[in-house]
Amino acid sequence: MLPPLDSRAARDSLTNALTRPTFMSLLGDCAAAALDAPIPFSVVVLDVDQLTNVNDRHGFGAGDRVLAGIARRVLAELARERWAGTECAIARYDGDALILLAKPADLRRGAELAEALRAAVARKPLEGTHVTVSAGVAEHRPGESLDELLARMERALHLAKQSGRDRVEVSPAPARAERAATVIPFRRP
Repeated sequence: MLPPLDSRAARDSLTNALTRPTFMSLLGDCAAAALDAPIPFSVVVLDVDQLTNVNDRHGFGAGDRVLAGIARRVLAELARERWAGTECAIARYDGDALILLAKPADLRRGAELAEALRAAVARKPLEGTHVTVSAGVAEHRPGESLDELLARMERALHLAKQSGRDRVEVSPAPARAERAATVIPFRRP
């Protein structure tokens, strides 16, 4: 794991994940460090599929408990020996999404991590409801802005949502000159 932050303001009170501003600061530091020592890193966004249905059927408290439960499952999966060589930071990205920074993690490692997290969430019901997440993955390209990186990650997430949810999609880093929204699907092994 990346070094824990001591400030309570750096943590989301519901999920105990980092706050988005704290995460963005870490992401910026990681991108700056990559200029001097090119260590591959990826970002993964996990968006809860149809959390609105949980909120509508069981109330917002149940939706909050589902999101907190997903965060606990993600942290439990990250603690497994399989990921020992990968440093990870997790944050609340928005209302029903979590974002992960993983390094060293090229696109393939980021996709493997996203698939393991997707499977960990889907394994057992939360709040008596089968819950799934869709994931988008992008690997940072040296010289790429954080906005470009996050936009590619989000395009991959939108493709996962449009392709049926409960899946992982990856976005390769296009050459700077290309800037195309090239997205390739991640196939489960």
